[in-house]
Amino acid sequence: IALLPHLESYRSRWILTLVDVRTQDAIAEFERTYRSLGAALEEQVQREQAARAELQHRQVQLRTAAEVARATIAILDLPILLQTAVEVLRQEFDLYYVGLFLVDEAGRYAVLKAGTGEAGRKMVEEGYRLEVGGHSMIGWCIANRQPRIALDVGTEAVRFENPLLPDTRSELAIPLIVGEEVIGALTIQSDREAAFSPEDITTFEIVADQLAIAIRNARLFEQFRET
Repeated sequence: IALLPHLESYRSRWILTLVDVRTQDAIAEFERTYRSLGAALEEQVQREQAARAELQHRQVQLRTAAEVARATIAILDLPILLQTAVEVLRQEFDLYYVGLFLVDEAGRYAVLKAGTGEAGRKMVEEGYRLEVGGHSMIGWCIANRQPRIALDVGTEAVRFENPLLPDTRSELAIPLIVGEEVIGALTIQSDREAAFSPEDITTFEIVADQLAIAIRNARLFEQFRET
């Protein structure tokens, strides 16, 4: 009986300790949940920011593609049209190099008709050409009527190495198609690896379609003038 007060005191302390432990566990669980929710919210915000940035980038690309189309569609002098097109593309999309090839009458070679920079000027003067269907991205994309992309040119199996363009790290080749005919192709090059996304390819395809129509119109005008 004399020990009962001591046992009661011990029981009270044990209950308080148990309550304190449970409280600490609850607080710890709350903190874990809070951190988890905070991390999830931050991740969601980052995804939304990335989506907005991508949407803005896409809008800028489409506006730029429209600017390129407006800058070239009214030009009826073919050499001026081709050189204007590659210069505007290089400048507006901040590219390393842009070149435009047209397929020759025999359909065997793609001949460079316009190119940016000193390298482009030199290659045009020398009559630079690539075999259709040969070991180049331009030849492949013309023969297969579809774009070809090299995000790292060092690992691309089908690509012609050009010593005049040593800083190329990514390349995109897009055919110029009018109706059922492939009349040429664009080579679009960047000095950055993995520079082109699927959305970029879509944008450049829109530009290529508009440019192909402009080239056809310029050729028809030349034929009309000669007649």
